[in-house]
Amino acid sequence: MKQATCGQEKEVFGEKRSAVPIERGRFDPHRIVEENQDQQSYPVVQVLISEEFFWNKVKVALMALERQPIRLDLGENTQADILGCPCVALVVDLEDERLDMLPLLAQLRNQEDMAEIPILGYCSHDQSDILRAAESLGVKVVLRSSFAASLVKILHELTAGEEDSTRQEA
Repeated sequence: MKQATCGQEKEVFGEKRSAVPIERGRFDPHRIVEENQDQQSYPVVQVLISEEFFWNKVKVALMALERQPIRLDLGENTQADILGCPCVALVVDLEDERLDMLPLLAQLRNQEDMAEIPILGYCSHDQSDILRAAESLGVKVVLRSSFAASLVKILHELTAGEEDSTRQEA
């Protein structure tokens, strides 16, 4: 799998910046080193969540797992933004009001680069149509009520295979 870094500016840790590399084995979210091929970045996980509460939970959990959360703007260019910034996983709010996720996820699954990328989605238990449709697209679906409670474990399982492959490429 490709190393997930992004040359474009995206929101990282609440600020607009490029991918944040590791320097001498230590992660420094405040230092940006542009186009430095000698340094390894943490694997990128793209987050399609507009709700601040869940975004903050996901961001903190991913950072604890040494993953780089990239929050994308939800709108007309979301698919192009996702494809323009390689990632090791996606985390989506299946009920987000800003974007209809199911058609987007179906289009992404038809893209060669995105067909095998793990996707985690969450929604309310009463949205059985959304749950079934997302599962049919290969999305790991979690109920909103249990999402925040077991978030670190779920995200670790989602991206666990990337830790070994990323370190081997270094």
